[in-house]
Amino acid sequence: MGKKLYLIGFLLATATLTACGPSQAELDAQATEVAADVFATQTAEAPTDTPTPSSTPTPTPTITPTPTITPTPPPDLSRAVITRDDLPPGFDELPKELLDSMGASPPSETYFAFFEEEPFHLIMGLPILLPTRADQLEFDIELGDVEVFISDFTAGMGVVAEDAIEEPKLIPAAEGVGDVSAGLTMVVGEEDAILAMRVDIVAFRRGKIGAFIMVAYIEGDSPLVSVVDLANLLDARIVEEFPQDVVAASATDLGGQEIRIAVENAYPPFCYIDPESGEALGWDYEVGRAICEKLNCVPVFVEATWAGLFEAVAAGEYDVSFNGIIYSPERSQVVQFGEPYFVFGQVILIRADDARPQLADEESLVASNLNIGALLGSLDEDTAVQLFGEERVIGFEQFAAPIDALIAGEIDSVIFDEISAIFFMLENPGRLKISFTVNRDQFLAPIYTPTSDLVASFNWAMEELFLEGTMDEICERWFFRPCAP
Repeated sequence: MGKKLYLIGFLLATATLTACGPSQAELDAQATEVAADVFATQTAEAPTDTPTPSSTPTPTPTITPTPTITPTPPPDLSRAVITRDDLPPGFDELPKELLDSMGASPPSETYFAFFEEEPFHLIMGLPILLPTRADQLEFDIELGDVEVFISDFTAGMGVVAEDAIEEPKLIPAAEGVGDVSAGLTMVVGEEDAILAMRVDIVAFRRGKIGAFIMVAYIEGDSPLVSVVDLANLLDARIVEEFPQDVVAASATDLGGQEIRIAVENAYPPFCYIDPESGEALGWDYEVGRAICEKLNCVPVFVEATWAGLFEAVAAGEYDVSFNGIIYSPERSQVVQFGEPYFVFGQVILIRADDARPQLADEESLVASNLNIGALLGSLDEDTAVQLFGEERVIGFEQFAAPIDALIAGEIDSVIFDEISAIFFMLENPGRLKISFTVNRDQFLAPIYTPTSDLVASFNWAMEELFLEGTMDEICERWFFRPCAP
């Protein structure tokens, strides 16, 4: 998503100059300079994978990829764009050839741009395909980070957000567009600029299609058309042209179908057998039943081993598995991931009775001289060294050793991924607590066979559970906090 916002900002800068009419020499000079920066950035920037999870109570299996599935042709997104007929009279199309001649080639053939000379308005945007769960998750997370949203956009304009942006505000009405969305309004213009521009931008995702749309006009003027109205129009067009991205009514009633849910039964708090009662317990059981109650299906919990779980789901032995599975791009090549249900990262664990203010938050711990335990060679150790300094980090070779040392009072705190922290809190009831969260950049999501037709149904049911608060209530019971960050 960052590159798309970067390019949208770049196109705004070049398109604004074009519509306002400076000399071609000035345009060529500016376009060449900015385009060079864009292409240099894209060339130098290596793809970023989702961070590798920290150590967890269950080992990661070696995954053998399943045979390649012949992909379906990508949708023709040119059927889902804003046209001049959608706009008030007076708007003209900004020719793509003009931007091409300036070195500002549109990022895709589905790019659209229109301008009105008096009063000056610029409308532009594009739909993009997000074919994989990796693409969709990255899009959703960046969409929820206002600072990233602003910085990526303004970087494309060749300006620094802190110097060039005034009054960055969310557009609340944009939150209802698509499956996930965000909107920002801001004033763009450096101190020596003759005119400041008001820029309203909405980005959203509907199924596997993401979209950006922007309306820019002179600060102080009223917009001739609302960016939210245009976003809703574009969203409706996507739904109309690509109905496969909308959950049909029939998909919400599975007619009593049995759904085989793979459970390891050895991984609290997700799924385990209570040693005293012999009862099967955990988050997976509660959520599986709640989803099937929504979908009119019958959950059949089938015990499975972690080793070979991904291959078994990919082969269709099970319909779905939750099992605390962390999303990764590598795993998404084997199985299909559904919508994430738990966002997590690294946390600081302390003793439950430790009330020292130095442990209350990250800033206080950084400023203190207290130590932090971490598993040697883990991502947790890397983060601890980066935040607190190598001299304050105490490494341990065994997975549970930092926790044993913490409970014994030998160290002040421990850094772990939140899933492992929850596991240790369940293993040591009343003795540990999470003091604060360091970051949240990993996801738990259910897995399905690559061609499963259950994904849309389960995504719909989980969204319903989230909206009514049931999902967060279940997470509170098993994860000690709501599912959402």
